[in-house]
Amino acid sequence: MVVMIDNNEFETPGIWGIVIADIVQHVVNAYVRDGMGGHEVRESILDTLISELQSPSDKARALDGEWDEEGFVEGLGLDEEDEWDTMEPEGEA
Repeated sequence: MVVMIDNNEFETPGIWGIVIADIVQHVVNAYVRDGMGGHEVRESILDTLISELQSPSDKARALDGEWDEEGFVEGLGLDEEDEWDTMEPEGEA
């Protein structure tokens, strides 16, 4: 997964808690639509999130590069044929 964050987007880092909470609720809603219980889904996500924050399974790495006008990361060492370096969802290329 490639995540690009502009830390100047919000005045304080705490605002990211609201962003993360909104994302969690959207994920919960998606699972509820598929018939799962919202409370169980939310608890599962939060349990895993807390565990991952306390003991990360992988190290977040910074990418050296900038997004170009076509949605590719310049300087990442990938070419346009790589599937995951574009901003287009699968099936829409």
